[in-house]
Amino acid sequence: MAAIDVFPTDSVYISQFYHNTNFGTVNQLFTGQYIVSTVNRCKPDAYRTLLKFDINLLCSDTICSAKLFLFVNRKDKSDAELAPQTVTIYENESDFNQATVTWDTAPNTIISPYSFNVTDSDVGSYIGIDIKDLVQGWVNACHVNDGITLIGIEDKIDTIIGYASTGSVNPPFLSINYSSCTGAAGATGATGAAGATGATGAAGATGATGA
Repeated sequence: MAAIDVFPTDSVYISQFYHNTNFGTVNQLFTGQYIVSTVNRCKPDAYRTLLKFDINLLCSDTICSAKLFLFVNRKDKSDAELAPQTVTIYENESDFNQATVTWDTAPNTIISPYSFNVTDSDVGSYIGIDIKDLVQGWVNACHVNDGITLIGIEDKIDTIIGYASTGSVNPPFLSINYSSCTGAAGATGATGAAGATGATGAAGATGATGA
């Protein structure tokens, strides 16, 4: 079994209030709903994170395990105020570019079976989320790999959770363990030509005289 760590080709957050703004140069990622205030004119301001990975494996490779690792560096609402604080992983239905994507241009998404809870004790450390079947689908081309979108709690204010981005010292990454399948044996090759005749051996010793 082999192992690889894959870092995102694209990692970016989008903002509902700043719906025409691209944040691709910011080394930070967010999910959840920000505080509604006069700063954002008391309008909803949800944040979402988009990630994309280029997984360079053969379609015949078997994924033994695959975890998405995120470094949590912010959590605005404590567990005592709200628990659980769940973030759901969605598959993107089209491609996106970190340098240009905004809330208005973000791809449509479909929900995946994967989600995770963030707790107070997670702040300042990596959390790992098992997404094995999703990665296997990408490798086998059962799913188009346009990346994922992380969506947190958006129906309650002050639920922002922050994560380190690609440009930071604690970037997100995929940790993958996989095995390569051995191919079937090939057909037996044709019989080769006969070799040259060997040299004549030395004469044997003279036998004993008969009675």
